[in-house]
Amino acid sequence: MELKDVWQSVVHIRDENDEITAVQVPIDMSRYLIDRVQAMEDREAARARLARLRAQQAGGPAQRNE
Repeated sequence: MELKDVWQSVVHIRDENDEITAVQVPIDMSRYLIDRVQAMEDREAARARLARLRAQQAGGPAQRNE
């Protein structure tokens, strides 16, 4: 599954002014989105930990934040 599959499965709920007021996403697609966001957050956290470790090894300012 890819993001384009999720995008194509979304149903837009519109009001009388044709403005989008809500969206419906199938459960399996929402689970995919949640998993994808979690993976992105995990990667970002890993990058931050790596940056702190590198700064500590270099004796940089991150060492003071222990």
